[in-house]
Amino acid sequence: MQTIASQQPKTAFGFTLIELMIVMSIIALVMSLVGPLTIQGYEKIQAKEEQMTLQNWIKGNSYRSFATSKAGTISLENNAITFNYQLDKTNSLSTDKLSTGETTDNQESKPAVAMLNFELLTFPKQTIKVNTFGLIQPAAIIVLVNGKERIINLSKKVNGSSE
Repeated sequence: MQTIASQQPKTAFGFTLIELMIVMSIIALVMSLVGPLTIQGYEKIQAKEEQMTLQNWIKGNSYRSFATSKAGTISLENNAITFNYQLDKTNSLSTDKLSTGETTDNQESKPAVAMLNFELLTFPKQTIKVNTFGLIQPAAIIVLVNGKERIINLSKKVNGSSE
């Protein structure tokens, strides 16, 4: 004799192969739509971080000019930014070498005091003057972020003015 439990049909537990393939294809479709947006958002965050680094770097080097009482220049070109102290024009040529056209060691360009390279920011060739009080001129710079031109106003961040 058979018992009642053995007479009932057995039901299968789990998923079929087709159901699993459909779920996997839906997940792949969603990932293909969301993935590029996530990558673009990450690049925007990195570019914003580099812009903040740029502003802080300029502010730090303007303070360096103030602390040392030496005027300087900040040069921006391609992906690099450099800071140099300006040459003292009164002592750049000695009187005996002025007539011969020879230059002294003081007139040669000094090595960069500070330099920084960026990955996502590029700059057209620009020069910023920093006076002995740490104020910069001009207070705005042009930056290319992912091929789009942006103007960063440094007057409030560096000079402390609201221009």
